[in-house]
Amino acid sequence: MASEPGPPPSGACLAGTATDKVEHLALRVCLRLYPLRSTNAVAVIVIAQAANGILLPIIAAFLMIVMNRKGFLGKYSNGTFTNICGTVVLVVVTGLAVYQLADVVGLLPG
Repeated sequence: MASEPGPPPSGACLAGTATDKVEHLALRVCLRLYPLRSTNAVAVIVIAQAANGILLPIIAAFLMIVMNRKGFLGKYSNGTFTNICGTVVLVVVTGLAVYQLADVVGLLPG
């Protein structure tokens, strides 16, 4: 009759394959989020969208900078037309982020 193996030593789950590490991380994330199950889902979605709205202009600006580095991308870097389109997008998303932030903070009437 084989005996049941005991619990793995501390840190043993990190010694497995990459898949084991990802599964362990996913389990830890789920266990951390379990207490949030009674939270209002609409509030969580609104907060997530507000965070996305604030991060979008930052990420768009970063991409514009990186995409214009000829030493980094060579012949694939942005041209004039792409820079104009990217600037328009950056201005629009920055304006929307400022508007959203002003609305969340309560600076807008209504």
